[in-house]
Amino acid sequence: MSVNLKMSFQPCEFDIDGSHFWFSGFHKTTSPKISILVTTFNRLELLKRCLNKINRQTYDDYEIVVIDDCSSDETPSFLKKASQEKRVVYLRSHQNIAKSKGDR
Repeated sequence: MSVNLKMSFQPCEFDIDGSHFWFSGFHKTTSPKISILVTTFNRLELLKRCLNKINRQTYDDYEIVVIDDCSSDETPSFLKKASQEKRVVYLRSHQNIAKSKGDR
């Protein structure tokens, strides 16, 4: 069985609990069975390794939601390009809120 996805690229900005985020990704008419959440902050090489490992899995009904905690390295430009692929959704905080480090 094949599923046709209707996708459109619509970047936008929004606030969650006082934190401002930028969103980039494809909006799909069908939802994947699995959403994989990845947090990052200035760890581009580690992020690339992580995404590569996820994409090498044999199961393919998933999306990858990457939450960037206001990285100042090349992470944002890499993720903007990566979010043009059908599986990657990119959320970027406009200020560091230390969620990727586990601080509360």
